[in-house]
Order: sequence, then structure tokens, then C-alpha cells
Amino acid sequence: MKIISINCPNCAKTVNLDLDNLSAFCSYCGSKLMIDIETLQELFIEKEKTQQQINQQMHQERMEELSIKKDRQNLWRTIFGSTQFIYLLCLIVWCIFLIILIYLLSRMS
Repeated sequence: MKIISINCPNCAKTVNLDLDNLSAFCSYCGSKLMIDIETLQELFIEKEKTQQQINQQMHQERMEELSIKKDRQNLWRTIFGSTQFIYLLCLIVWCIFLIILIYLLSRMS
């Protein structure tokens, strides 16, 4: 027994359709729904298209996430991989060392 969800044409609420019987009863408005084979094929085609759209959207979002991640990695490589950054880091460390040395020498006097 395979069950699919469809919308009731009268009240637009979701109704579970048993594919073995091709009929359903809407518990919201009380309508009995009969589904013919053509309508069922259209439902499957529409459901397949919707699933493909969802998959494409998820794929596109994933690709955008990967692109952003790659851009961030390239930015960090650009910053930390450059010679200027290493020189700047050495200069900062050297300045801190000199400040500490001057402080310690002034305390000794």
C-alpha cells in the first residue's frame, strides 16, 4: 500500500491518498475524492518536477557555500602567505621585545 499526499480541491487541506483504492476522504470538509489515472500521472509528474527543483536549489546553495569557503581560504592564504605579513609580524615581535627590554632596564636603575 502506497500513500501520497494531495490537496483537497474543495478546502485545499492535505489529504492522504491510498494508491490501491485511488480514493480518499477529506477529514476537514468531508469531501470524497476520486482520482483518475491521468490526474495521478499529473500528480507524479508535478511531484517529480518539484523534487528536481528542490534538488537543484540545494545543489546551488551547496555550490555557493563552497564558493564562499574557497574565497575565505584564498583570503587567508593571501594575508598569511604574503612576505609583507611575515615582515610585519617580525617587526611587531621585535617592538614588543624592545618595549619589555626597556621596561626591565628602567626597573633595574
